[in-house]
Amino acid sequence: MQDALREIVKKYDGRVLVKKLPFPLSELTFRAAEAVLCVKDSNQREEMSRFIYKKQEKWRTSRYPESLWKSFAKSSGADLTAWEKCLKKRNYLEKIKKTKDLGLGLGVRGTPTFFVGESKMEGSKSIERLKKVVQKKIFKFRKR
Repeated sequence: MQDALREIVKKYDGRVLVKKLPFPLSELTFRAAEAVLCVKDSNQREEMSRFIYKKQEKWRTSRYPESLWKSFAKSSGADLTAWEKCLKKRNYLEKIKKTKDLGLGLGVRGTPTFFVGESKMEGSKSIERLKKVVQKKIFKFRKR
């Protein structure tokens, strides 16, 4: 899904805004969202997000997921001292709670959920399906 979103942003450069918001469904995924947000540099944060997403089966079943997240943060090039401090202080606790509340208010019940204009799409979608919906919304917007 992450690759599909990057492809859409590239294809519709300047006409599509992708905003990823955390919507953790458990305490563990809440902490994983914090691990991503504690990476300060945006490029490194994107890399950390990819690690968390691609390796979720590994860290979800680990007794020590924080050690895996730390290795992901290190691989992304993050400042580990600042990252660990951020996690310990729970700097993003309120932000994540607010985005989850926003999602609940919009009827989000699981991940991934996409909003394309006013249309809500739930579950993993193929890149082609997402492109069709985005293209349809862009065409509709141009006609106005």
